[in-house]
Amino acid sequence: MIARTYAAVLAVVLVTGCAHSDRSSAPSEAPGSSSDGGALYLTHCASCHQPDGRGMAGVFPPLAGDRVVIGDPGRVIAAVAFGTRGRTSTGGTTYDGVMPGWAADLNDDQIAAIVTFVRRTWHNHAPPVSAADVARVENSRPNNAATYSHM
Repeated sequence: MIARTYAAVLAVVLVTGCAHSDRSSAPSEAPGSSSDGGALYLTHCASCHQPDGRGMAGVFPPLAGDRVVIGDPGRVIAAVAFGTRGRTSTGGTTYDGVMPGWAADLNDDQIAAIVTFVRRTWHNHAPPVSAADVARVENSRPNNAATYSHM
């Protein structure tokens, strides 16, 4: 029984490890797919920002209808890639917390897909972003910056 469980865990680890794409490949100029972004959002973001993008009042800010989400795409890309920390207000509620960055776990195409999904869902109407947009933001990050302050 233990050997069977170990084998199953090993298989999952190998499949997961093989599924990670090579971050050294050239970033795509194509916009991120919002359908892929939806699945990635549910996996990486929905536990805090909720599946409907409304967040949790006073704990996690909403993404649905947020002016920052539909504004400068570089700010949203930086938040997803590098995380955020500090105080922000949206919809009359102040939030003070830390959001993890995903650049170490997700490739540029995946980050672009999440950002595109968030910018085009829940009545948000903003243009998509591409992996090349994500790469530009990542390459412009100061080397000594641990995270960007909250959007």
